[in-house]
Amino acid sequence: QDIFTVGLSYFLMFGYVALMLGKVSCCSDNAATCYCLKRWFVDAKISLGLAGVLFVLLSVVCSLGIFSYAGYKSTVIIMEVIPFLVLAVGVDNIFILVQALQRDVRRKDETSNEQIIRIFGKVAPSM
Repeated sequence: QDIFTVGLSYFLMFGYVALMLGKVSCCSDNAATCYCLKRWFVDAKISLGLAGVLFVLLSVVCSLGIFSYAGYKSTVIIMEVIPFLVLAVGVDNIFILVQALQRDVRRKDETSNEQIIRIFGKVAPSM
């Protein structure tokens, strides 16, 4: 019962991230349909939503595993509240980082890795 609820909430958050951050453009001619279909996965931010929610899920599983290994007993609050709390904070962090990246202009002679590092340095304290 609880596993289904947690799984459904993570799936819905994946859809929410992909829908809110993505943009879908329609192609009018048939020649561009194949290109548009390939481009849809990038523009719709499917991979961003999947990776973001997957990282949040893995962080919950890893933290529960580490604390279980250390001998801490699990309570009902930990098992029912923490996955939703971490999901909410993780999805918020995805939006903060993507919004900062979309608003930023790459500096001259700056690689994409350097730009991401610079932006992360600015927004990390709020995350």
